[in-house]
Amino acid sequence: MDIYDEEYIREQARLAARKDAQPPPSQKNNRPWLTWAVMLPLFIYTVYVLAEVIGIRLSVFMEQDFLGFALALTLLFIWLLRRK
Repeated sequence: MDIYDEEYIREQARLAARKDAQPPPSQKNNRPWLTWAVMLPLFIYTVYVLAEVIGIRLSVFMEQDFLGFALALTLLFIWLLRRK
């Protein structure tokens, strides 16, 4: 009976550890607009860099106004996502 008890205890510990690894439903990302606020400027900058590497000259459009452009798009997406 001791072997069964040890195996049972190990199995319960393994199941508990697996349950602890998953975040509870209350910790769900309730602010997707914050994720967009971070990811959108990074995406825009990535497109800008890739276009420059390929040879498309975007620097004419984005030399001084890039940050303002990225900020304006980010604020637009935040506003759209928060309206839901």
